[in-house]
Amino acid sequence: MRIEDQTAFEAMKLAYSGEYEKAIIKFEEFLKREPRQIQMMGELCNCYAETKRYEDMEKLALKALNIAQNIANTDNIGRFYSYIAKSHLYRENNEAAAKYFRLAIANKPHYIPNYLELAYALYDLGEYEKAVELFKKIIDMNPDYAKNYEIEKKISITYNTLNEKNPARFLFISGFQAENEKNYSLAKREYNGCLKLEPEHLEAMYGLFSIAKEEGLTLKAIEIGEKLFALLQKFENKNKDYIKPPVYIGLSMVYGKMENIDKSAEYGQWFYTTVLMDDAQKALEKKDYDEALKHYLKALKTREDSFDVLDKIIDYYYTLGKLEFVGEYIDRALKLAMEQYDKERVADYCFKFAKYFVMQDNVEQAKRYWELGANTSSDINLKLKANFYIGKMFYIKENYGEALKYFEFCEELVLKGAVDTYDVVSSLIKTRNM
Repeated sequence: MRIEDQTAFEAMKLAYSGEYEKAIIKFEEFLKREPRQIQMMGELCNCYAETKRYEDMEKLALKALNIAQNIANTDNIGRFYSYIAKSHLYRENNEAAAKYFRLAIANKPHYIPNYLELAYALYDLGEYEKAVELFKKIIDMNPDYAKNYEIEKKISITYNTLNEKNPARFLFISGFQAENEKNYSLAKREYNGCLKLEPEHLEAMYGLFSIAKEEGLTLKAIEIGEKLFALLQKFENKNKDYIKPPVYIGLSMVYGKMENIDKSAEYGQWFYTTVLMDDAQKALEKKDYDEALKHYLKALKTREDSFDVLDKIIDYYYTLGKLEFVGEYIDRALKLAMEQYDKERVADYCFKFAKYFVMQDNVEQAKRYWELGANTSSDINLKLKANFYIGKMFYIKENYGEALKYFEFCEELVLKGAVDTYDVVSSLIKTRNM
């Protein structure tokens, strides 16, 4: 027997008998002579885990992962992503753990323990619904494994936790399940319970809208749909794209049944706009920029008052580096927000204009729009954001006196309760030392 084989044999024997520290010494000795022996790296990772040497476990797993990737061994790639994930899970770095467990599953999709560990990480992150999805997937994949690990009990515990932590969300899920089973009386009760706790819960409201349509309650559907439409136009709901198309087409159909042609056409236009936006996104994914712009401009012609379309066009021109058009469409969106007395959107477009002028190296105009945005909004966190970026702009220009003035004001805002995500103190110290 070669000395390397003898060392590996002794290390394995020690590990299996629970003498992990001694096993680690032998495994490390072996890997000095055989640094690419990936199987022994995995065994050493297990020993590091047993002795709570999680950083060593992560370092070794990363090294082994690199070897596995170089030889395109997907099974071992999945295996060492799993070790990296566990090293984070054991240190309660749940976000990182979830990330690496997903990578492990992508490379080794039939290894069930990774699904279970990912579910634990998501549970600890408070993502209870996703944890439940994984528990249910485990049952589908291997009922015996699920039984051994009491997965049904874990689902029950997770739902109870969700009910305690977020009762509105729990009621929505219960209502959604009842709606899918066509138990509309239960679904309505659960959705209404959800809305009592969260009056602007869009998904629960949409559930009631769908049921009213299904039950032929046209006036009720219109009442709920109009309220839902108004909420979807609010600034804080600007990213709820997934719920907009079914609301728009639903309202168009309901008004159509009532032979209200104007209203039906109006909501039909809103729906058509979302279709054009979707087509534009698909064109962008294919890098067909001319086709994407054609769809965006058509959407804007259909709904000239759509902030969604204007935002997409602004992003489009930023992506292509055509700043002359960026300013034109920000100005158009800002005027529309002012016409509608929408303070949140006015502040948002002022900030976008400020960033635009920073890119144009126009300090005075950038400062003007940062301040206009901050003064438009009553949100102390937006005031902090604006004044911090003005200070940062002056700092970059080496105008430290002006920069210090704004950073000191930021410090006052933080003391008044603004959430400091910019490290104001560090900026103050650096500026005072200049």
